Amino acid sequence: LNQPDVAQSFIRHLTNDISHQQDQLMDLAYKSVCQRVIKNLLELYNPEDGLLDMSRTQFASVVGTSTESVIRVLRDLHNDEYIEIKGSKITVRNEDALKRFM
Repeated sequence: LNQPDVAQSFIRHLTNDISHQQDQLMDLAYKSVCQRVIKNLLELYNPEDGLLDMSRTQFASVVGTSTESVIRVLRDLHNDEYIEIKGSKITVRNEDALKRFM
């Protein structure tokens, strides 16, 4: 690679990072905790088996809220049968219904 190619690649990478950070800030400002939990759940789970295996504390950090808030939203989603919870594993049971919350 020559220097202009490296510079362009670096600028693209920075632009993508800034865009992603801006999206996260907009979500924090304008979306409810429930919407942010669902959005991140749908982005992070493995669609092949429907699983997300992550601690509630880690997931809360990704969502940008307290662990207690994440647990409360996940419990509500579980009670409404959108997801299944077994230990640290969350299985998405109804992806289409979750997407309608967005």
